[in-house]
Amino acid sequence: MALIKASKKSIKQSRKRAAQNAVFKHGLRKTISTVARKEKKGVAIEVADVNQAYSAIDKALKQGVIKKNTAARRKAKVARIANRVTA
Repeated sequence: MALIKASKKSIKQSRKRAAQNAVFKHGLRKTISTVARKEKKGVAIEVADVNQAYSAIDKALKQGVIKKNTAARRKAKVARIANRVTA
C-alpha cells in the first residue's frame, strides 16, 4: 500500500480511469460483435447498427481508449462486414 498521499491519489485516479476505459471497451466490443453476429446469421445489417458501431469507435477514440489507426481498422472491418452482407 502506498504511504505517500500523492501515490494514494494516483492509485485512486488510475483505478477510476481503468473502470471508465473498461466501459468504453465493452461497448465497443458489444457493438462490433452485434454486426458480426448478424453477418454470421445471414440477417440484413441495418444502417443503424453500422452507425452505432461507428459511434462507439469514435467515442473510444475521443476518450483515448484506442488509437487512431486502431479506430480506422475497426471501422473498415465493420464496413467490410456490412458490404459483404448487402452485396
